[in-house]
Amino acid sequence: MFKKSIFHAFSSFIAAIFILSSVALFAYAEPDVGEVNENGLSHLQHDLININQVDAQQLSRALKGVGIKKAEAIIAWRAEHGDFTHKEQLLEVNGIGASILAKIESQITL
Repeated sequence: MFKKSIFHAFSSFIAAIFILSSVALFAYAEPDVGEVNENGLSHLQHDLININQVDAQQLSRALKGVGIKKAEAIIAWRAEHGDFTHKEQLLEVNGIGASILAKIESQITL
């Protein structure tokens, strides 16, 4: 009887660890952005805006802390250098600093 309860406790413990590790892996998985629609927004994560596909108006409306002047500067940088290949390139845009990048980084995709 004692052996059965130890075995039951041990198997319950192992099952709990398995479930928790599965949840942890799921929680930290990279989100699948999916295809981007004509507005530069992901179909799966509609709150992401593709900074390589939208115009200045869309950028200024979608991104907090980015007004029309900064949005136009982003578009001008893109016109001169081509598409952004990583988010940190926004730091090369006049008027975009580390604090603004930190604010908008979770809202954008490439």
